Amino acid sequence: MATRVAARRPMGLGDLLDGTFGIYRQHFGTFVALGAIFLLPELLLNLVLRLAGPSNAFIAAQALVSWFLGLALYAAMIPPSAEAALGATPSVGGALRRVGPRLGPVLRLGLLYSLALGLMAVTVVGIPFAIYFVVAWAFPYHALLLEDLGIRAALARSRSLARGSWWRVFGLLLLLSVLTFGILLVLSLPAALAEGLDRLLDPAQAEQSGAGIVLGELTTFVAQILAYPLGVIGWTLLYYDLRLRKEGLDLELRAHELASAPPAG
Repeated sequence: MATRVAARRPMGLGDLLDGTFGIYRQHFGTFVALGAIFLLPELLLNLVLRLAGPSNAFIAAQALVSWFLGLALYAAMIPPSAEAALGATPSVGGALRRVGPRLGPVLRLGLLYSLALGLMAVTVVGIPFAIYFVVAWAFPYHALLLEDLGIRAALARSRSLARGSWWRVFGLLLLLSVLTFGILLVLSLPAALAEGLDRLLDPAQAEQSGAGIVLGELTTFVAQILAYPLGVIGWTLLYYDLRLRKEGLDLELRAHELASAPPAG
């Protein structure tokens, strides 16, 4: 039986981390399956391109596919994270049905978000603004998918939730990012060590062997699947914590809405 993690009281750092790992353990299979669905095409593309040899056109295509699949996976993991936080039992099919009709707005939001932050970050003067909006716009996908808002309304909603809690949100998002990156680094270490040993034993080898490429890509694939959900779950718990602090969110009512609402059109 699923356990409701989001509570009627605000969560501290310990509550947030305990809830994140608790949801991850309890619904491990669902999140891993979602990761495999969205990251497997990227794995196959990376293998084909790396084994075929470098090409500027291929590298550009690889970057575009990686961005698209990463964004789609992030969006797909938000509804099951929300359902688990509120005591429901998420499923892969349910997550796909909820995010599918909203994938267009998700991609448009992703393009707008990336373009806006990119334009801010290209100049030294704009970098502080980019940092500010990375935090202020931390939750537009949650507002888009869980509150059925439009793109501009979702960005405004995110900024409203973060207002007055910017430094707290910044610290928690930084912690979640470091945690996720640390897990990725640890899980990817064996393949990196194997590649280094391969080069050490054969210094004349100019390029990585085909077996080394496959091992490295598979290791990265597994590491991403295992680490990625933690950041999304923690981000979603933080979203609910802010709503609870600002709005006194009725979580029991929200849980009922999540269980009974049809997929957004």
